Amino acid sequence: MSADAISGECSSVAREVFDETEEFLRRGIQDYKDKNLQEAVEALVHVLKTRSQHFGEFSMECAKAHYYYGVSLFELSKLNSDVFGNGPVAQQIVSKDGEGPSDANAQQAEPTTNDENVDNATVSSSEDDQVLAWDALEVAKHSYERGGVEKHRGELADVHCALADMNIEQGNAEAAFEEYKMALDLLSESENVDEQRLSEVHFRFSIGVELEGRYEEAKEHTLKSIDFLEKKIASLKAGAKADSEETLAQISDLEGVIESLRERVTDLNASIENQEEVRKMVKTMFMQGLNNPGKGVAAKPSSLEPSTDIGVVGRGKERITLKPIDKSVTKDDKDAQDLKAMLPEKRPGEEPENSNLKPNPKKAKLLPTKVDE
Repeated sequence: MSADAISGECSSVAREVFDETEEFLRRGIQDYKDKNLQEAVEALVHVLKTRSQHFGEFSMECAKAHYYYGVSLFELSKLNSDVFGNGPVAQQIVSKDGEGPSDANAQQAEPTTNDENVDNATVSSSEDDQVLAWDALEVAKHSYERGGVEKHRGELADVHCALADMNIEQGNAEAAFEEYKMALDLLSESENVDEQRLSEVHFRFSIGVELEGRYEEAKEHTLKSIDFLEKKIASLKAGAKADSEETLAQISDLEGVIESLRERVTDLNASIENQEEVRKMVKTMFMQGLNNPGKGVAAKPSSLEPSTDIGVVGRGKERITLKPIDKSVTKDDKDAQDLKAMLPEKRPGEEPENSNLKPNPKKAKLLPTKVDE
């Protein structure tokens, strides 16, 4: 049931409820845009609790509130999971009995001297917020789909973009890319194509694929983002209000964005060239290994440090750290090396004549490392 279709004996009550919560919805949306995320969540919780009782959780009256509640919680969870441990500790918005914000939770959390407890509370609250955010976005998507895809293409595109951003944050790259594609399809097939929104989705898509090291695709989406912004500018210049102060300011802003995107293309070109150089270097080392078994691949350029840390991409992933090889030579090591020098050189596929003599050089140890949220 939509707000325009409220009728029957309870129509006056329903209309009163709708109008009373509309101000909370407006306030919550504005707080979200102003980055006042805690306030946004509290206002939107009030809207959802009140409207869902009168119109139903999956009603169109609740769809917009579910969307902004989802994206607000998502942004709040990112602040609370600050990788350096400096993010604020999340406060629970709804009490366990579901009756709304409690007085205790509404107050600022008391500081604690136990950093580990703070970190654990932050991570736990952040994860809970992301689960709630995901559920809210799924409900919003379902509501808009029930209301008609043709009527709500823009809203559905926003939901898919938000779900894509959450997947990127959680390291589900391929799922994120599918969500971005659905958003682009919805916007592209709309009767009134919004070039600026298409540009924004392509830009977000480019960020996602860049994080996966797919620089060519990132460049492609960035160029498409530029193309749609140029079309938007052309449309504004051809409009009836082309000479208005507001339109000229909008055109100036878009031209500034285009300039930044072109700089991004330059950076991506450099990444593409560097990636190609890395490929060539790896290929060369591989060929050397084929031509000189046991030497080419193992050889390490003198310019490289003996300790190599595997880089971290994404959040909450286990990574390994290669510990440097201990180059100190003990007496036992020296004896083993002298003994090895006396043996005939081993050819590929052959076993040494005395299989009991096996030098035991120290090896690099692979230790799992957990990256802090």
